[in-house]
Amino acid sequence: MKLLLQMAEKGDALDDPSVAWPEQRRLIELGTLTINAVAGDSPAAEQRLSFFPDDLPDGIEVQDPMLKDRTKSYAESLKRRQQ
Repeated sequence: MKLLLQMAEKGDALDDPSVAWPEQRRLIELGTLTINAVAGDSPAAEQRLSFFPDDLPDGIEVQDPMLKDRTKSYAESLKRRQQ
């Protein structure tokens, strides 16, 4: 899987993920994710996995207010899977 970054330009909506940017926006390839193996305890490992989209390194800020809501719902999903 390739990870691509789409660069915003002046006037692009940064706080509303429902507004699509024009297709001609510059894309930068950040890297490639390759899966080479599956964990031996995959079903158990899957129960412990969670993704928190607002857990970002210092210097990276987003204006998309949906990230907080997504993080809350992903945390709830993890909690339910662990019950």
